Amino acid sequence: MSKGYGYRLGYDQLGNLLLAEGLVTEDQLKMALDEQRRKGGRLGEIIVSLGFASEMAIMRLLGAQLGIPCLDLERGVGEIDPALLSFLPEQLLHRYQVFPLSREGRRLSLAMADPFDIPGH
Repeated sequence: MSKGYGYRLGYDQLGNLLLAEGLVTEDQLKMALDEQRRKGGRLGEIIVSLGFASEMAIMRLLGAQLGIPCLDLERGVGEIDPALLSFLPEQLLHRYQVFPLSREGRRLSLAMADPFDIPGH
C-alpha cells in the first residue's frame, strides 16, 4: 500500500473531496477523523483500513485533484520498452520506487509508487 495517499491537502479539503465524490458518508468521515486524532496517521490510509473506500479510489481522487495520473498496475500499463530502463541507474529506480513508462524527446515519464514522497519536498 502506498504511504502517500494521505497527502496533506488539508484534512478539511480531503474530507470535503471524499464527501463530494461520494466515497464516504459524513458518519464515516467523522469516524475516520476520530481514529486519526486518536492514533495519528494519514486520512486516506485510515479510510482504506476501515473499509470505507478502496485504495485505488483514494489514489484516483488525489491524483485528479493534484493533476497526477493514477495507474492501476493490476490492469496493466501496456507495452513498456525495456531500453527505457537504461536511462536511470538501477539504484535510483529501487530507491525511489519508480520505473520509466515512456519517452518523448528529452522527456521521460515515470510511474512512482508514491508520487507524494518526493526527495527534498
